Amino acid sequence: IKKKYRLFWSIVWCMYLIGVIYLLRSEYFQRAHDLTGHLDYIKLLLRWEQMPKSDDCRQCYHSNIYYWISEGIYKISWWIWWADPFDAIRWITSVGRWIGILFWYKILYEIYYIRYNSFLIFLLSAWLFAFWPTQFYYWPKITNDVWHYMFTFISVYYGLKARYAYQDNDTNKIKTYTKRSYSIWLMGLIIKSNSLVWLPLS
Repeated sequence: IKKKYRLFWSIVWCMYLIGVIYLLRSEYFQRAHDLTGHLDYIKLLLRWEQMPKSDDCRQCYHSNIYYWISEGIYKISWWIWWADPFDAIRWITSVGRWIGILFWYKILYEIYYIRYNSFLIFLLSAWLFAFWPTQFYYWPKITNDVWHYMFTFISVYYGLKARYAYQDNDTNKIKTYTKRSYSIWLMGLIIKSNSLVWLPLS
């Protein structure tokens, strides 16, 4: 059993290593098709210190929590003489990426190994996700999508646990996991309204 888990974690750490190298070698403006909208949102907050109108920039219709946090990161980075405060925002955003990936793997683990007792399929799905080229595309980006995905994966994970608790007729776990799922889903909704799509799975 330990050998199997070592193989899984070697895949995860290899993916993180590639991701960090890619992050280090890429600028935040290289991989984002909607970058200017996100940067404009942050710049408007820095300039006005208040919520911009929805038509003030391309991304200004989104919820403002991610951008308020990014504004705070920008100011702190500027105070401590970080070379490019937007680069600091990118790194903090990436933390959400790393957490989201771990919960995605927990979802795969619950489905393929715990429920269907197939470590091989779990390992294969983990490997496919780890080295799928497009998932590295998000590593250097400044965007609220990253935190949106993080909260979505965590919410879906607890929703899945609640469903399994229902199948096992465990009332206490149903209540606990359902509360966690919806609470985290609401946090994702505050970050980005697209979380409404994931409500049936939460």
